[in-house]
Amino acid sequence: MRELQRGGLALFYIDGNTGTAGLKGGEKHGATFQLLAMPVRMRTGIAFLAHKAQVPIVVAVTYYNPAGEAMVEFLEQIPPPADSSDAARVDCTTTIYSHFEAYLQRYPAQWEGWFYPHRFLENIEHSPMAMAIDLQQVQDHIVQCLENNENRLLQANSLQVCVLPSPQGTVIFDGKARRMLQVNPLAGQTVQAALQGVGLAQLRQQLGTSPAALAHELSRLILSGLITIADSSLPGLDPSVLSVPTRP
Repeated sequence: MRELQRGGLALFYIDGNTGTAGLKGGEKHGATFQLLAMPVRMRTGIAFLAHKAQVPIVVAVTYYNPAGEAMVEFLEQIPPPADSSDAARVDCTTTIYSHFEAYLQRYPAQWEGWFYPHRFLENIEHSPMAMAIDLQQVQDHIVQCLENNENRLLQANSLQVCVLPSPQGTVIFDGKARRMLQVNPLAGQTVQAALQGVGLAQLRQQLGTSPAALAHELSRLILSGLITIADSSLPGLDPSVLSVPTRP
């Protein structure tokens, strides 16, 4: 605080928040913010300090451009909160995260934070479940599409689904269900293909997998809500099971 009041600079990393207390650690000085349509609990200390010292906030974003060059962008100054109220701190912090979110949408694969925000997500309903008959129904439909060489596009929401490598294998971050999933290589490749909008027939050629094996993996991913197939109709199955998650 003294350094700021003397005209110095203070650097804070807003996208980490990797303290050991998880959600409970932010109860007293935190608030819930929408980050990529996910309710994330974050601290408002930066806004508090800005008001106390009456200094502006400058958001700096680092990323790699398509040429592989490290970039640093400094955005316009955010004025300190007008008063010391919780509402003013929340408004200021919301502005900070909205700037960060814009870059996260453009470069989602570059954010290492996918490994830990699940510890700061507000509690929601249980993960989706499906019955064996649902799995068989979806699987039969996909096998038919593959045998007919239909190139229907796979889809996944890059704002809520991310495929990550890990020392133990492939990990999928499922933002909609607030969970991290360790999956087999075929599942990781399939979700990655859905994020890229690859067609069914094209995916089968790329992977060289049998229709039955690929249909089984696709069915599991569809019923879990991670991916869907464009223009796919499965009579008798709840349409919400096949829907692609979208931002409100």
